[in-house]
Amino acid sequence: MRVRGLLVAGLVGFTVTVGASYPGANDAPTLRITSPLGRTGLPGTIRIVARLDGQLDVIKGGITLAGLVNVGVAVGQNLPYNHVIQAWNAQTGQELPAFPQAVEDYQLLSSPAVADVSDAPGNEILVGTGLYLLRDINAQGVEGPGWPKFTGGWNFAVPAIGDVDGDGKLEVAGLTREGYGFLWDTDRPACGTNDEWWTSRHDEFGSGAYGTDSRPPGTATGVTGSRVSGVGMELSWKAPGGDWMCGSAKRYRVLASSKPIVHPTDGTVLGTFDASGGVGTGASQKLPAGARYAAVLYQDAAGNWGHLASAKLP
Repeated sequence: MRVRGLLVAGLVGFTVTVGASYPGANDAPTLRITSPLGRTGLPGTIRIVARLDGQLDVIKGGITLAGLVNVGVAVGQNLPYNHVIQAWNAQTGQELPAFPQAVEDYQLLSSPAVADVSDAPGNEILVGTGLYLLRDINAQGVEGPGWPKFTGGWNFAVPAIGDVDGDGKLEVAGLTREGYGFLWDTDRPACGTNDEWWTSRHDEFGSGAYGTDSRPPGTATGVTGSRVSGVGMELSWKAPGGDWMCGSAKRYRVLASSKPIVHPTDGTVLGTFDASGGVGTGASQKLPAGARYAAVLYQDAAGNWGHLASAKLP
């Protein structure tokens, strides 16, 4: 979409400090971003860092210069201007060729999210505006089929992306200022498409730091106890992923008790073992005589523990 507004010769800049937890952060942790004066930021629009097409980019909302003049100088003049989404290459500080992209209204007090939720090539910027639309725009400025989404209210919250219903595909959640919540299905797989910036302040921890691993392993399934000839009582189950139900976990812990196990500190730790295989991989552990309950929980490489799954033994 063509951006309307006065482009003034010269440059202004701002500095973005990227969380030092992402790979390669030690090479260039502080980014100096320059933008033509015709495009500016707004108080309350929050910058994020994510990969749109393989490179690290800085993304935010803004308006063209004439819009800023309308707000603070020539009030009531209504000079032609645009609300925009902006994106810069984080290594060079140069604006991406397809940006800025004009949108219909302000993106105040919010920020974009980034994931691959549509058939548009690569990852997309998901951002809600004050004119009731949730947008989905990739690095080439292409909006995915079936987008934008209409909510009928000011899209106040940062979109949140994840597999809500456990079907292995992504869903997108949105919330309007009026308090209405929306949830859309997508046909995109949940694994490998949603590792950039999937909620407010990046992640479940609210760290605001790109690369933070906040996702714990999923929960083991099919946890059952059975008597095995020559072994005795054995606990068997199927492994989850290392990030919910994606990837592989690092290790698992097995607990046993004479009483129900509802917390990781309940019972006796039989051991912590290296995990092998991804989602659905079978595993088992011999249990001591006298155990009436057993449980297993998984840990990922970042140290996040998942929920335990327990079973009453026969």
